[in-house]
Amino acid sequence: MRAVFLLACLCACHGGMHKQGDKQWSVQGHYSTPIVGDLLWWDAKGEAENAGIGVWNRWYLEDRWAIGIGLTPTWFREFGKNFGGAEFEVGMRWHFWEWEKLGIFLDLNGGFLYTSEDVPRAGTDWNFTFALGPGF
Repeated sequence: MRAVFLLACLCACHGGMHKQGDKQWSVQGHYSTPIVGDLLWWDAKGEAENAGIGVWNRWYLEDRWAIGIGLTPTWFREFGKNFGGAEFEVGMRWHFWEWEKLGIFLDLNGGFLYTSEDVPRAGTDWNFTFALGPGF
């Protein structure tokens, strides 16, 4: 199974619709709801629902591989109170499968979030963030 995965990764490194030297502007949105308890390797103490719409610029350093920066205004709702913030992120994107005009990718991002209130309530108004996940 590992050999098949490795072969698939190597085959998906070149070609496709995202070529070395391309630039891409995109808009992406998110919504999340708190998770409380054990999650993967940390103890999640989420309390604030949040949603945001951000703007990204990406540069393709290789076929299907990009680095990028993004800015996302974010709205929070915690214990009935609404407040806002902004997140600056940097990240990598790998398009591991492309067919005609459809591509499936994996993002790995990290950043800094500043809010008008502490998030979570017992936290601070600034936080480091990360995101990992697929998209299309």
